[in-house]
Amino acid sequence: LLECLFVVECIAPAVLHTDRFLPATAVRVVVDHTLADCSAERAMLKARMEPGQPSVIAAAGPLRDRLLPEMLEKARTIAAGKSAALIAGARRAAEEKLRAETDRLTALGELNDHIDAAEVEALRRHGAALEAAIAGAQTRLDAVRLVRRE
Repeated sequence: LLECLFVVECIAPAVLHTDRFLPATAVRVVVDHTLADCSAERAMLKARMEPGQPSVIAAAGPLRDRLLPEMLEKARTIAAGKSAALIAGARRAAEEKLRAETDRLTALGELNDHIDAAEVEALRRHGAALEAAIAGAQTRLDAVRLVRRE
């Protein structure tokens, strides 16, 4: 089994507060030697693990040269799908929150002449920048563990 931890993160200026909608989030993916997604198997979380020798991987040519790269590529594909769902959810949440704030400020501006159109426009620009930042979130590989099941 190849267990990979990916991190979905949004690198943006602090003023956007992207972490309100998309904090750095770990995505765990487990792939077996048949390239099947085993992420939902909870047995590995409870299993007693013992460290192995890295030299075993170096000595196993086909495992190192063919199988591990295929497993890692499959894990990246699965993580990309999970990340896309997280990012889409964050974009929806940010859009709903900022639309509500813009609507409230617009309604308040109709009643209060101290709120001008520039404030509403600034909030809209902030929302557009926030949406662009969240859309540009990246998924990076953070940790890998090779597990031999006996």
